[in-house]
Amino acid sequence: MKRLLSVLAAGALVLSAGCSSKNSDSGPVELDGKVYDREFTDKTFSQLTGDVQIGGASFALPCTLMDITGDFSFMGFVNENETDHSKRVVLGVNGQPAASVTVESEHNDSDLTDNAIIEFSANSDTASANPDAGKISVGGICLGDSRELVERCFGKPAQEQDVGDRIIWTYTLEGSQKAEFQFGKDDNKAKEITLHT
Repeated sequence: MKRLLSVLAAGALVLSAGCSSKNSDSGPVELDGKVYDREFTDKTFSQLTGDVQIGGASFALPCTLMDITGDFSFMGFVNENETDHSKRVVLGVNGQPAASVTVESEHNDSDLTDNAIIEFSANSDTASANPDAGKISVGGICLGDSRELVERCFGKPAQEQDVGDRIIWTYTLEGSQKAEFQFGKDDNKAKEITLHT
């Protein structure tokens, strides 16, 4: 009986050692067929912008509003500004807000369907208020994912800000390309994801 217990204990140690090495934080992370290796590069940014999922549909940036297919509606503008050459358009799913995109636009431009999208943004407050929004993710990173997962994928951010009840991580490339993740201080979960092309 003692011998059987010893064998079982040794087997448990071997199994636990295998589990910890399998879940090691040092290797690449695979999400939805994309591999991330603690670096924010052009390839990383392409993987994020190449697979935006919302409301059961997916699209890739850069694109136009016309290119976004599925059960989306364009629910009007927010942050419209005469001096700014962009307009933010709310994306709705089944008549409720789900996310937003910013398009290049002159102030008097009324048909935005063929204008280039320069930014995508989704936040958990809007998404959770619309059950039809479904999974919202960029490159496999979802609203609600942990700060630890984002760090395992992209490493430390270029900039970190402490703002009220949130921590904002910004990853940047040359030019205007950047990805921003806002995490709740209380739970370290992604509350908002923004991609700027």
